[in-house]
Amino acid sequence: MSILIGVVGFLIVMGYCVRLLRNIGNGDRLPLPEWDDWGGDLTRGFKLAVVSFVWALPMILLSLPVAISGIFMGIGSENDAGFFTAIGGIGMSFGYCLLLLYGIFYALVTPGFTLWYARTDEISGGLRFTEIWHWTREHLSSVISTSLRISWLQS
Repeated sequence: MSILIGVVGFLIVMGYCVRLLRNIGNGDRLPLPEWDDWGGDLTRGFKLAVVSFVWALPMILLSLPVAISGIFMGIGSENDAGFFTAIGGIGMSFGYCLLLLYGIFYALVTPGFTLWYARTDEISGGLRFTEIWHWTREHLSSVISTSLRISWLQS
């Protein structure tokens, strides 16, 4: 039950942040919204979670071959364990490299799909892949520098 409460609370906070982004984008003098729309925030947060999941889907699907490669490393008797270990090791190494590259890509496009979703409040807004990729490329230095500042503040 406590996990469900934590997930619902996280979705509400995500939805609240979407309202905050929208207020900043509209140029509101006092952009911080009131905590008075928990149901709407929950809905907005859930939609943003769906958008995030769709963008993360390639990483999730790529994890399956990596897991299978790990299974290969554990298969076999002592006589042929070297072959399966080698195949599994190569598969895991290649898979982890691809996961790392997609993880970097995902981190870079997260601000874009979050902003696009916040503009429209619709899942389809956060899934405009071409527009979001072009925006990310145009604002790459800002995205990287802001991400570095945020990570520095968190440490």
